[in-house]
Amino acid sequence: MLDQDGVQRIVDRVVEERAVPRTVTAPPGLEAVRRVRDDGSGVLFLINHRDDDVTVVASGTDLLDGSGQGPETVVPAGGVRVLLEAATA
Repeated sequence: MLDQDGVQRIVDRVVEERAVPRTVTAPPGLEAVRRVRDDGSGVLFLINHRDDDVTVVASGTDLLDGSGQGPETVVPAGGVRVLLEAATA
């Protein structure tokens, strides 16, 4: 059975070889899921399962508190950000 580091190396290799776009680059413990809407805009869900704040490269309007975020977004320890991202061309 592989440890977490071994699993991560395999996942990283598959992602690179298959050119799978990453949602965000962040340390383990930050969950990130992007949903793309029909108009091309996205909603990025960031859930921090860590005991410390995490900073990621992501921008948009936080749908939970209305604040503008970016170009970097801080996800507080144990916190959540839900970002409405502008449509891409």
